[in-house]
Formats: sequence, structure tokens, C-alpha cells
Amino acid sequence: MIAGEKPHAVIVVGTHHYSPQKSMPDFAGELERLGFETTVINPDWDPEKDERGVPGLEALENADVGIFFMRFLKLENEQLGHITKFVESGKPVVCFRTSFHAFNYPKDHPNAAIENVFRSYRIETKDGKTFEGFNQNEDGRTITLLSMGGAKQDIPIKSIQSAGYIEGKSVMPDLTGGLTAQQVASIVAYLKTVK
Repeated sequence: MIAGEKPHAVIVVGTHHYSPQKSMPDFAGELERLGFETTVINPDWDPEKDERGVPGLEALENADVGIFFMRFLKLENEQLGHITKFVESGKPVVCFRTSFHAFNYPKDHPNAAIENVFRSYRIETKDGKTFEGFNQNEDGRTITLLSMGGAKQDIPIKSIQSAGYIEGKSVMPDLTGGLTAQQVASIVAYLKTVK
């Protein structure tokens, strides 16, 4: 992002569970009031139940932050690729409610592993250090974690005592880093009003 430009938030609605198709456009309006440019990807159908999925995900290519409200999706590879590329970019990711279980591929499906994309990964090293973040890559020698804020940490496998996904916790990098305290308070107040 170039100094002086508005941060671009792309909001992806991938379910109708909890009615985000109604609340997320209003949320986008609140973000715009706070100085964001927004794009809302909000199909007319319920992507959770329609094989057309979520068209328009190429908008993530120009996003500074991705905001996801998804559930049990089985996206085709092109659509899924846009989400994967964005998450791997290290830009901030915000996940609402059901996004913890955003995908629902059968266990024998080639994309079944993607279900871990929105889950935190913890590594404890033999010297007592602990690292958490998105498991970006494992190459047999190192595990690369993408930490909140986008920092990468390569951890040699030979130094790892334990590693694995953390149950019940999603990766949510800090969206508030560029916001004033009043802007954060306004977003929180707005979110409390969403039914």
C-alpha cells in the first residue's frame, strides 16, 4: 500500500449461516466511514449450498486485508487458489464466526488439507521457545511459519520438540495496527450492534 492511499478491505461472504449476506455490506459501510476502500464479494445464492461457489475472489489480489465469513465451502480450484494465495501473502486475515470451519472437502479430496488454512500452528523447540502462526511451508528441513503481521520464521525441523495445529483457535493477524483508538472503538461498537 502506498502512503496516503486508503487501505483496501475485501470482505468475502461464503455462507448465509448467521446472515452475513445482510450484515457484511453494512460492515463495509462502517469500514468506509473509517477510511477504508471496500469490496464485498456477496453472491446472490448461498455459496455453502451452491456449486457455483464464490465468484469474484480475484479481488483479493488488490486487498490490504481479507475479511472472511465462510462456512463448509467446497470451492473449485480456481476460486480456492485466490484465497490460498492471499493467505500465503502474509497480509492481515480476519475470520468471523464460522470461518474456523470454512471448508468441507471429503478426506480423500486433494483440497482436504486446506481446512487447516485458518488454524493456528504452534511449534515448541527443544530449547523452550514457542512459535505460533500460519504453517506456510514444510520442506523436510524447516517449517516456515507466517506470524501475525506477516513476519516469516523458518524453524529447523531438527530443533522442534513438538508441533501441530491448535484446536479452536484461528489465525487473526492484527487488523488494528493502522487505526486510531477511536476507529477501533467505533468498529467494536458497530460489531456489537450487528444481529
